[in-house]
Amino acid sequence: MLSPYRALDQYSRSQLARGLVLSVSGIVALSWPETALPVSMIVAGALVALSGSYDVLVGMHARRSLRAWPVLSGHGAASVAFGALTIGLPYTPLNTAMTLVALWLILYGSMTGALALALWPMRRTRWTLVGVTAAVLPLGLSVTLLADMPRFVPLYLGAFFAVFFGALHLAGGLWLRRVAMPHFAPTSQAARAPASGFGLAAPNAQRAAKSVSPTH
Repeated sequence: MLSPYRALDQYSRSQLARGLVLSVSGIVALSWPETALPVSMIVAGALVALSGSYDVLVGMHARRSLRAWPVLSGHGAASVAFGALTIGLPYTPLNTAMTLVALWLILYGSMTGALALALWPMRRTRWTLVGVTAAVLPLGLSVTLLADMPRFVPLYLGAFFAVFFGALHLAGGLWLRRVAMPHFAPTSQAARAPASGFGLAAPNAQRAAKSVSPTH
């Protein structure tokens, strides 16, 4: 079983690595589209799928100590699907590709919405997931309109989305390391951490964290 601190440490590193890969791959694809776009999508897709598999394992190993473990494993599973889709997109008929992209976005938005309901007591996590759901679901419902456009249009938009998605991962990984992780540090650092409102730890782990504080 992973401690909450260890789980968040490993997950945040995966987030940072995935964000860097997505951002760099998207920028390379936009800079040299004719030669770099297919190759960068394959490389990025493979690395995203691998990091997503890693997140699934981290979440499963932390399920007894971290209330938010479904976020880690669920997001990891979605990343595996995103990676597989990214690899196959350049070689898939356009109508089929756009249908698969729309399906992924709708399923991803539905997953984040379900996680928001499951983690409703965790205020900031809840509203973050609600915001992602509100942004992704309409995009999934409208992306099928791209099927009638030239093939390079959705590929360019996919590269822009990779940069944007990568930036979100980088921001999320940095936030986890700077704000969330200090609450679960195995030292008195946990007692000095500011209140985050996320309630990530399971009840037993939360009581253990409180015991290091001189005010409890």
